[in-house]
Amino acid sequence: MASSSLSMVDSQIDLATEIHNFLRKKEATLPQFQGKSCHLVLRRHFVDTMEIICEKLSINLTALNLAVYCLDLVMDQCDISANQLTLVVLVCLIIACKIEEREERIPSQNT
Repeated sequence: MASSSLSMVDSQIDLATEIHNFLRKKEATLPQFQGKSCHLVLRRHFVDTMEIICEKLSINLTALNLAVYCLDLVMDQCDISANQLTLVVLVCLIIACKIEEREERIPSQNT
């Protein structure tokens, strides 16, 4: 019985390692933050704003991190005015929340 549970733990560890390696490879193909924006000095302010919004609305940390990543990509790749960046911050947060949305009432395969 003990060897059976031990082999099950080993297979779970192997699966977790395989998933981790897959995600690391996938992450390596994502665009990287270059810091090329002329509004880079405003980034801290925008990230703080997103953090405050997430705190007030109980948005999870994963969504915040994704929103910051999206903001970094937009700031790097697009020439946007500082006024428009405020709107971009909100859009990044909305998109990140939609991607990370959790619905507790979705039925599982067991029900």
